[in-house]
Amino acid sequence: MQRLEGRLIYAASDLNDYLECKRLTELEALVAGGKLLRPELDDPHGDILRRKGEEHERAYFERLQSDGLIAFERCANTMEAYANAERETVAAMRRAARVIYQATFFDGEFIGRADFLRRVETPSDLGDFSYEVVDTKLGLNPKPYYLVQLCNYSE
Repeated sequence: MQRLEGRLIYAASDLNDYLECKRLTELEALVAGGKLLRPELDDPHGDILRRKGEEHERAYFERLQSDGLIAFERCANTMEAYANAERETVAAMRRAARVIYQATFFDGEFIGRADFLRRVETPSDLGDFSYEVVDTKLGLNPKPYYLVQLCNYSE
């Protein structure tokens, strides 16, 4: 959750936080509003998992580079940058890109950044194809947290 131009902007993780603990959502809103500071945590285990996750995503990215991949950089955290990033994502989808890396979706309230979008041959308003979200996670089995995230991006 973040506050931009006087508005709260939510991400899939905020929806998961709310499902886990409503008080956490209240605390995050206080942090986003500048009324509370998030405590600094020394989490070596979390740092290792984050690094391994980034390595896994990078390896998946490298495998897909020869498959017509369009890659976007993370945009700045501004309303304008989010809106531009979504327009670029939709334009790549309309061009029928086979794979899109770091796709951005933004409706003015929710921001979503999918690791990958993969074109599938299922008709949609785009044409004879559509996209499915692929998120790179280290887990061997899907977790409800990640499924909510994928549903949010798909929506």
